[in-house]
Amino acid sequence: MNPEEMEENLSLKDKLQNRVSYYANKAYASTVLFILSFAESFFFPIPPDVLLVPLVLVGAKKWWYYASVTTIGSLLGGIVGYVIGFYFFDLFGEQIVAFYGLEEEVSRVQTWYETYAFWIIFTAGFTFIPYKIFTVTAGLFGVNIIAFIVASVIGRGARFFLIAYLLDRYNSYLKDTIYRYFNILSVILIVGIVFVLALI
Repeated sequence: MNPEEMEENLSLKDKLQNRVSYYANKAYASTVLFILSFAESFFFPIPPDVLLVPLVLVGAKKWWYYASVTTIGSLLGGIVGYVIGFYFFDLFGEQIVAFYGLEEEVSRVQTWYETYAFWIIFTAGFTFIPYKIFTVTAGLFGVNIIAFIVASVIGRGARFFLIAYLLDRYNSYLKDTIYRYFNILSVILIVGIVFVLALI
């Protein structure tokens, strides 16, 4: 059975993930990684991690190079998402939110932004929460652009550099473990941050 026939029984998301992983062995993989990271930050459903992981494991460049490409692409895409929310929400933003069925979440996010804008962006950037929704709504609700960029750099950078470093350090041993427990580790980190802030 050829790959095309095998993909017939897969969901659209799984098909996209298979196609993205395919590019890991190509000479232009870094360019694809940048484009994927850029697009995922405001509309594309597949996270750049699916390409970052194989590139770190088998790629020709250092782990920090791939982490940098992913972070920069994601940040620039996040800024595009912010601009869409700020200037073009009626034209593009509503369609993005509706596509993911997150209308109610957007309403709740507006309340959260009033007090915790920086930490919301950081959390969305670091965890597997849909970052794209927060980039668009940050623009929609007028979150300070500097705070948005700083939180995005720290959140996205921490995530991608941590994953790339651990993969390079421990190679394939951690490949499955990272994805199995990353959400749990993310929650522990965020709870720790909230606890520290409560003490300040």
